Amino acid sequence: MEINKNIYIIGIGGTLMSNAAVLLKDEGYNVWGSDNKLYPPTSDILKDADIKVIEGFNKNNITDDIDIVLVGNIVSKGHDEMEEVLKKEIKYYSFPKFLEENYLGNYKNLVVAGTHGKTTTTTMAIHIFEKLGLNPAYFVGAKLENKPSIKLTKKNSPFIIEGDEYDTAYFDKVPKFYHYKPLVAILTSVEFDHADIYKDIYELRTVFHNLIEMVPKNGLLVFWDGIVKVDSLGKNFNGNKVSYGFNPMSDIYCYSYAVRKGKMEISVKVFKKDMKFSLPMFGRHNVLNFLAVLGALSYYTDNFSKVQKALDSFIPPKRRQEVILEKNGIIVIDDFAHHPTAIRETISAIKMRYPKNRLITIFEPRSNTSRQKIFKDEYLEAFLQSSWVIIRKVEPHRLIPDENLLDVRELLTELKSKNIRADFGKDGNDILSILKGRLRRGDIILIMSNGGFDNIYTNIENIL
Repeated sequence: MEINKNIYIIGIGGTLMSNAAVLLKDEGYNVWGSDNKLYPPTSDILKDADIKVIEGFNKNNITDDIDIVLVGNIVSKGHDEMEEVLKKEIKYYSFPKFLEENYLGNYKNLVVAGTHGKTTTTTMAIHIFEKLGLNPAYFVGAKLENKPSIKLTKKNSPFIIEGDEYDTAYFDKVPKFYHYKPLVAILTSVEFDHADIYKDIYELRTVFHNLIEMVPKNGLLVFWDGIVKVDSLGKNFNGNKVSYGFNPMSDIYCYSYAVRKGKMEISVKVFKKDMKFSLPMFGRHNVLNFLAVLGALSYYTDNFSKVQKALDSFIPPKRRQEVILEKNGIIVIDDFAHHPTAIRETISAIKMRYPKNRLITIFEPRSNTSRQKIFKDEYLEAFLQSSWVIIRKVEPHRLIPDENLLDVRELLTELKSKNIRADFGKDGNDILSILKGRLRRGDIILIMSNGGFDNIYTNIENIL
């Protein structure tokens, strides 16, 4: 694409779009955009790059000098600025589509997909590939430590992309990973999620099937051996495959793991060769995330000798078992988990790390799937390793009939019947009032939500 063009971004303040704005400016484009009031870190990212941000959305922001509009996920049909874009017939893209048309054809793309573990697996792959000198470009939908969320490098390098199965945009109703041209694809897991856009597991499996079909014969499919009927997903795929997991029949598998000296020590067979690694994250799910990276790495290099050195400096992404506060002998951990499988595995990982401590689990059912009652039994099972569970009230949603909302009180009653202390919280402040005066030294407080959770992360310090 010709540089010096004017690119306007509707919804420039998100983690991804703010970093994309900086990248595009560095590429030579003139970039500015609009959003609601911004806060650090994205406000600082844009200010430091001297990128203009218009606060608030208004059709008058769409001026005649704009060549291209990038449309963020905040935009829905009827949005004032988008309507003006359509009226003026300005060329517009979702960011995944823009990447597809202008950049991804120049790289050896690695797409990380699946219901669980995408962000952690992607960020781990980015770090290890960088440390091994593979010079990857990358794109991940999370805030990274000391680096942007998106980066370009020289052509023909690996391009590591977090491949989300959620809709690309209101005008582009396909999974984002349909735009990513995979040469190598990781499939971490396939479970029902995103009940607001997929009617059942079969519809969801179809889009993962389509992803597999996009991988060329000279590419590689890396998949978890625990995926049910994975062969049916890729029944017409004739390319190379690498399986990973805990099954000795897999190409890469873990046959032992233990926590020692604050790390997770694992023993692994990698294509029949014994290897040992020390991981900075805990839990079986993070073992699987790492094995997936090894599988993908095998396509780009056969030299694994520096992988451990890379792991030694790896910092997991924000909101993944992140210790956000330690005070008076109490540890507060933030995690993005909201699907019942992710919650179960996260709780199991925290118990692995702190086996003798009382675990207090606080959960906000905020995603369009977690608000619904379809996973009530799975949530019950997920919380069983906790000593005390507090769940926030489910807020109604315009797309979910009230009769389909999760009955939190019913779930808590069933937890109590299993001798687990369980409480209902109207909001974040109410939950803090329940905790106040009832905490003790050695407690581990695990907060799980995919949102801001009434600013509980900041306010909790006041009660410790």
